[in-house]
Amino acid sequence: MPTCVKSIQTKRDTGQLDSITELTTNTLFPISINFSQKQLFLLNIVQQETAQFTINLIAAVPPSNVGVTVNIYQLLGGRTILLLGSVLITELSMSFQKDFTVGTYIICIGSTAITYTGTFVGDFT
Repeated sequence: MPTCVKSIQTKRDTGQLDSITELTTNTLFPISINFSQKQLFLLNIVQQETAQFTINLIAAVPPSNVGVTVNIYQLLGGRTILLLGSVLITELSMSFQKDFTVGTYIICIGSTAITYTGTFVGDFT
């Protein structure tokens, strides 16, 4: 199972960071994740702000508990990828907030076992 950092490093090392879908405010983005497939989103913040995110999931099989994690990384100069925090998704529909300073971020959504599809949306300036 590739980790979020490994997925980001592979994109960066092969010059494919620009192939990561960039989040735009109030736009529904489809997601499809499973044990071995992560979903990456690029987020460019131009002024300090708080962003609100909502994730809606549909499980391929009914889960006994939801095992999805949203990790937020900041890309710093050079080769540094800094983990800023994680949100454990415990419901099939859930919202959370995160404060951001100016910078470039990667949001990585992954599942521990079950396959999920759904949508992800962010509300930010």
